[in-house]
Amino acid sequence: MKGWLLSHFVSSLPIRKIGGIGKVTEHMLRDVLGINTCEELLQKGSFLCALFSQSTAEFFLSVGLGLGGTETPQVRFRKSISNERTFSATEDKALLYQKLAEIAEMLSSDMHKEGLHGRTLTLKLKTASFEVRTRAVTLQKYICSSEDILKHASLLLEAELPVSLRLIGLRVSQFNEDKVGAPSDPRQRTLTNFIMSGNASRKNAGDQSFLGFRY
Repeated sequence: MKGWLLSHFVSSLPIRKIGGIGKVTEHMLRDVLGINTCEELLQKGSFLCALFSQSTAEFFLSVGLGLGGTETPQVRFRKSISNERTFSATEDKALLYQKLAEIAEMLSSDMHKEGLHGRTLTLKLKTASFEVRTRAVTLQKYICSSEDILKHASLLLEAELPVSLRLIGLRVSQFNEDKVGAPSDPRQRTLTNFIMSGNASRKNAGDQSFLGFRY
């Protein structure tokens, strides 16, 4: 009896009540796929697998099945990715740029493995006297290539020179979808863009209800 009550409770639970399903994701599920409850996540599982990344689809299906864990979605889904290296203190400009290029390459490789593209790039420096400095820039486009990372990181580093350093680190954050959505899955980006373009059209038409979106 308890098992039936729990199952019924989970199946009828609105998706917005699930930790990790933010307003944008709820909007996509509800207004495009007609999914309002956890039970409907299972009923339309094939659509979820086709439109979302594997990790996101698996999360939705586990919610529909009432499966949980000790980790919350906010913990499981990355907010940033970084790489840093420590070395003997030096103020050799050529060597510092070489280290920066190596870190940019490693960071790009890690981002490609996880399918991540980000807009905010942060440079971390530790000086010979162990002072920690950071500089950041938020870009107009999402990046993940080592060339793009190095180009912008070089400008950040140049602003700190001359300086003797013993550590350089790079971090990329502000991914395409900071909630449950897959950050760089092209299918999901297309779906998100479709939703956002619909929102813009309705705003231009003076629709203040925003498709029934809850604020």
